[in-house]
Amino acid sequence: MILPTLKIYCYVELHVHLDGTITHKTAWELVRAKQLPLPGNGTYEDFSKALLITEPDTLQHFLSPYKYITPAYAGDMAANERIAYEY
Repeated sequence: MILPTLKIYCYVELHVHLDGTITHKTAWELVRAKQLPLPGNGTYEDFSKALLITEPDTLQHFLSPYKYITPAYAGDMAANERIAYEY
């Protein structure tokens, strides 16, 4: 039997999409390290702003920030390991 006070600690993350857990800072660092195109003038602030969805729109609009993020970690085991560790 699980004590009621311990019940709050008994949750396990069974499924998570790693690309949805990456921080803006990590994504920006990975993009810069691979010399991939950055939005705006390449600053962290412009990059972070480009990743934010502030208005509801289409699914394509919602997924548009991934065009900056995905190339930064796709096929890169070290980048994926970093993202998982930071999560």
